[in-house]
Amino acid sequence: MLLVSLSCAHAWVVPRIDTAPDPITAVPALAIEPLAGDVWLHRSWFRLPSGPFPSNGLLVCRPGAGLLVDTAWTLADTRLLLAEAARKGCPVTALIVTHFHDDRLAGLSLLLESGARTWARADTPGLAKLPDWKPQRLPDDGVVEGVEVFFPGHAHAPDNVAVLVPEASVLFGSCMVRDAGDRTPGNLSDANLTTWPESARRLVARFSAPRIVVPGHGDPGGKELLTHTLELVSPK
Repeated sequence: MLLVSLSCAHAWVVPRIDTAPDPITAVPALAIEPLAGDVWLHRSWFRLPSGPFPSNGLLVCRPGAGLLVDTAWTLADTRLLLAEAARKGCPVTALIVTHFHDDRLAGLSLLLESGARTWARADTPGLAKLPDWKPQRLPDDGVVEGVEVFFPGHAHAPDNVAVLVPEASVLFGSCMVRDAGDRTPGNLSDANLTTWPESARRLVARFSAPRIVVPGHGDPGGKELLTHTLELVSPK
């Protein structure tokens, strides 16, 4: 598979080779970018009515046993992501799904086919309308697959969890954490604006000093993304 190096930081994009690009409908290629240590950001795109929109997840690339935190936004990009993880020597053996929306689990079937362990909250399969999916259950606050998982309460979605990779001090807040440039809480279709402020405060209290904070969409930052999110969802 062709890899195109983007910078001296060794980020790369993974071009799609099954179809010719269409300048009208094409979206950017899957990108995998280094964050800290063995933690990589994977960024995939989906065409919404407003245009192409990015979504983030993590790949924790431990030798022989990669951990994926959320799939890519499409089946095709998830297939490329799994192939790249295997090429890097960390084939994905486990997946943590942070909530039930498609941008978190669109590639789930590939993980199930591969025999990878899948983790989610008890209500996630029902919310996703996947009653036959039987993931291992995430705790409200605990350690699974070598990372810390925390459920602060209903915010962006009723089942949203955050994931901390402790050795790299990388916190993935998923879609309940907003990018620094965001001026709204984003998609509210399954959000609860009454409970989100308290959930955001619990998240800040639980993870007091992560070095890197990754939102579900947009660019990574520091702890300021947590306080920025709290300001966005707090009553004015």
